Amino acid sequence: MKFFPFLRLRIQVAFLFVFHLSAIHADDAIPKWKQTLQSLTTTEKKSLEIYFKTMLEDSEGGFVLFGSKPVCSEGIMHNPKCILEWIGGKRHEKSVNLWEGSLVWQRYFASLNSARLIISFKDHPDSLYPEWRHLIWINPDKLQEVVEKNLILFQYVLGPDVTETTLIDILRDNSKDFLSDYALLGIALGFGTQNSLHYRRIECIARSLNSRELLPLKNRFERLQISDPFKGRYMGFDFEPSFETNPAFNFSTLLQEYQFLCDKQLSSRKMGCEKIPLFSVFNKNDEETDQILKAYETHSSKIQALLESDCFLEKILQEIFE
Repeated sequence: MKFFPFLRLRIQVAFLFVFHLSAIHADDAIPKWKQTLQSLTTTEKKSLEIYFKTMLEDSEGGFVLFGSKPVCSEGIMHNPKCILEWIGGKRHEKSVNLWEGSLVWQRYFASLNSARLIISFKDHPDSLYPEWRHLIWINPDKLQEVVEKNLILFQYVLGPDVTETTLIDILRDNSKDFLSDYALLGIALGFGTQNSLHYRRIECIARSLNSRELLPLKNRFERLQISDPFKGRYMGFDFEPSFETNPAFNFSTLLQEYQFLCDKQLSSRKMGCEKIPLFSVFNKNDEETDQILKAYETHSSKIQALLESDCFLEKILQEIFE
């Protein structure tokens, strides 16, 4: 009987060892993103929740997350003068919400791998839009798909060595600028190849209209034979570098081309539901556009269901990481 206390002690030690081992395994079973979420303060959780809801409700991040849209981009105010001009308004509020949420994401979640979503918050103002820093959401699989289909276009603009993988690496690099070519940008944003090529022409003509006048300083609207929508009011466009463009093939004047494009231009939301991404459609019978619109409509309902779900923050992190 004198050995009984020693035996009981051994059983207690063994029980405690198994208990602690089970606790360790239980911690290991909890995904890293969930452990990270549990470690956040109430304020940090609130900032992150507002950030995600802003990207789903007031941007197109949900379509990127669910895989119908390759990339979406938002601007966060950087220039103090710009901030003062917009302070108190909705655009400023949105910028603050995205800024605060981005800080939480970068501090706690940016180092965790996700196959469904890459988030890049540029560490500098964009060279074309110096008042803004770009926040970019990328669905790597969808971006790889559209770049693969249009690789020749991307190589023509960015260089022949560009591949689907290197482009993703460039976009996710916080020190690199976002795409600036209008056609490539439209393709990456999920607007379709033909729609992006057509809209690029409108952007080029608009850029020519909005640039500095050239000697002999003939009014730019007269020079391009396009009516002045600003009716002679000074809009500050002369700060833009001078830029000239010629009519595209089959058009004799820019006015003719501009009117053709504007007459042909349709809103994506008039061809689908109101809650899909807004972009210009130039051919109602384009098969690629039809597929894009159907995918957006399908995912629109999934985004709404996610927004209305209980434990929204946990659910969206689960979508991102699992």
